[in-house]
Amino acid sequence: MHAGIDEAGRGPVIGPLVVAGVAGNGPELFAELGCKDSKLLSPDRRHALDRALRRDSSVRIEVRVIEATVLDEQRRQGLSLNRIEALQFRDIAKSLGAAHIIVDAADTNAVRFGRVVRAGLPKGTKVVSEHKADVNHPVVGAASIVAKVARDAAVADLARRLERRLNMPLGSGYSHDANTQAFLAAWWREFGELPEGTRHTWATAKDLVAPRATKLDAFVTEAPAPGEKTTRPVVRTA
Repeated sequence: MHAGIDEAGRGPVIGPLVVAGVAGNGPELFAELGCKDSKLLSPDRRHALDRALRRDSSVRIEVRVIEATVLDEQRRQGLSLNRIEALQFRDIAKSLGAAHIIVDAADTNAVRFGRVVRAGLPKGTKVVSEHKADVNHPVVGAASIVAKVARDAAVADLARRLERRLNMPLGSGYSHDANTQAFLAAWWREFGELPEGTRHTWATAKDLVAPRATKLDAFVTEAPAPGEKTTRPVVRTA
């Protein structure tokens, strides 16, 4: 079996992280289907390929949905997001049981990420860890498609429950999304808490709950040390 593993939803402040693995007898099937990085495909095309992969009895699919509450708890326990992802990749690799696995490395150090995934897998399992593996390998592209479709479905379900309480769009869940920013701010003003599905340990959520000081307490009271860089205003006393 030849397998690929990828994730969707690493960075958003709202919604789950989804990790998916896809395996088949060789990489040719995924290339023939036109599997590629999910970001390069339209939503309709992603859904069509997801259905095609799930209908094929020769294809194995494993999906893990890690909810915001679980991510928060693991982050509070001291696990980095890279570590959380690598452990989920490893769990999927074990379930797929493929002899050759290609993973889209979440760590800036792809070799280090691959080592964590490889630890504990059966002897003889080959793990290839690369950046942009979803672009370079159709089997990883297939995994990215499955992960993206599952993540989008989870966010859409969350939006259906939350939007009716504010009558405004939730957005994609990403911190840079203006709709998501507005939704979180409005929810906080209206209910005094963060909505279901929010990652409380993310900076966007922390800043909303405890905004950075904007008046005198935002200023330092002494000049920076020689050679120290600072972008904060400085108050010098007489």
